[in-house]
Amino acid sequence: MNSRNLRSCIVLIILLIFASVLPAQEPARLSIDTSLHFISGAQTIIPVRLTSEGGERTISFSLGWDIGTNVRYVRVDLAAGSPSDTVITVNSSRTAAGRVGITMTSATGFGPGSKLLANVITQGGQPEVFPLRIDYINSPTPIRVTDLNNEARPIVTSGFTFSSMGIADPGMVLSVGQIDATAGRTVTLPVRYSRAFGGFDGTTNVSFSIQWDSEFLEYRAASPGDLLPPGSLATFDESMVAQGRLGVSITGTSPFIDSVISYRPAKVTFQVRSTAPVGLYPISFTNSPTPYRASTASGQPTYAAWSPGFVNNGVYYAYLEGRVRTPGGLALRNAIVELVDDDGVKRTATTNSFGTFIFMYVPNISPYTIVVRSKRYRFPTVPYVAVAGLPSPIDIWGLE
Repeated sequence: MNSRNLRSCIVLIILLIFASVLPAQEPARLSIDTSLHFISGAQTIIPVRLTSEGGERTISFSLGWDIGTNVRYVRVDLAAGSPSDTVITVNSSRTAAGRVGITMTSATGFGPGSKLLANVITQGGQPEVFPLRIDYINSPTPIRVTDLNNEARPIVTSGFTFSSMGIADPGMVLSVGQIDATAGRTVTLPVRYSRAFGGFDGTTNVSFSIQWDSEFLEYRAASPGDLLPPGSLATFDESMVAQGRLGVSITGTSPFIDSVISYRPAKVTFQVRSTAPVGLYPISFTNSPTPYRASTASGQPTYAAWSPGFVNNGVYYAYLEGRVRTPGGLALRNAIVELVDDDGVKRTATTNSFGTFIFMYVPNISPYTIVVRSKRYRFPTVPYVAVAGLPSPIDIWGLE
């Protein structure tokens, strides 16, 4: 071996030894804060937490939950642990199926340690079907973390099971109606100011902002509602409607009175864009351009909870029932049935002693494939399209 080769071997050995003593990079960890509970009927925050060595440029993931609980996605807000230059992109195309995709990008990079990145706001929930499991999943946005050089970093995820704390008593509620629509249709939603179990506490003035996804909904107009205290005046700040936000101010000298359960201080008209896919589009509340304020004539502050509404652009939920049979026509028990959507996401059921399987709350946002797995028989894959109502059961026969 000549001296040049010897030196190369020595350098290589030194590099291998040096690499072997370097600590392996710990994978980033995405988790959900476990200190909160769902309050049925109220907005709930799902806090997204990242624990890492820092230096991440892009973090993407999806969250998934059981749509049978009637939990609905509302919006995503950045949290204090995200750098000031963070850009967040939300894929809401699958929220009707109980999942939402999120991508967060920072040119300067995310810091080290444990930090709250975002708060996913949800609404609803039925106490009788809790607990509710929230998990990190790969659809519609894959789980991925890259560093400042756009190289992939290892990542692990952990979801969390929320319990319910029953039905909240919000006192007073600002809410937006829910309405069915189709692409290209113009719809008008009323903004309501309602009392729940308490009263209006002498409120005379209320201001707030509502927001929507301008990619799917185009703002057309806002007007005073048809039910306000005498002498009240409704004004609107339209400076941010291109960004999907509208400010509303209600001023007057006559208070909202407790004998009226629900006032309608404003109406907002949207057109569903012709390119909008089938989906649930939330209309929620925020503090910009007009911050939330409510007070009595003497200036005493009063408060209200916020409850979003939705424009339902053609979403319905099907009930799918079927039966799995052997090649000879007998019912097959304990067969595994998978309902797979066009993203590859699976829902699983097991046949009972009659060979029957059931899938509830199947949204019409995807074509599906039914796959049957059995140790004894082979089965054809069956295409399925969600149909409203109660269609006839599907029979799936084993192959000879």
